[in-house]
Amino acid sequence: QYLYRLGGLAEFTKINLEACPVSNAGIKALTALKGLKELNLDRTATDDKDLAHLATMNSLTLLRLAHTKTTSKGIASLMPLTNLTELGWTPTPKKAVAELREIAEAFPGLTAFELRSNEKLSEEDVAGLAAFQNLKRLYLQNSPASAAVLAAAAKFPV
Repeated sequence: QYLYRLGGLAEFTKINLEACPVSNAGIKALTALKGLKELNLDRTATDDKDLAHLATMNSLTLLRLAHTKTTSKGIASLMPLTNLTELGWTPTPKKAVAELREIAEAFPGLTAFELRSNEKLSEEDVAGLAAFQNLKRLYLQNSPASAAVLAAAAKFPV
């Protein structure tokens, strides 16, 4: 774990750590990057405890947490990130609607959301996405969706 060495590189604005072995100490070390705008932690062991560190990174505009150990409650703890406009995450199967509504409530300023799931989306799941009032871009990566689901998603205001 050598992420603490990045602390002196204040000019970094983007870091992609997808599928890297990132520890809690590594996440904490990233907070030294005050100008970081985009952080990808997809497919890492990141959990809700790590999000407490990320909540101090006010410069973040994009955060990817798909296929991590984070929960919607943990995501909601990132509310201090008022500049966050893009979020990627994987909801818990069978709980997606409630979780997506909770995240939409916590982040009314999100304009882009990436829903990464290997589970088939239902029309009900899309109803949860409708709670995002300012969404302009929706990514359904690895999320099988029926024609009815795509039709429902097409009704979002843009």
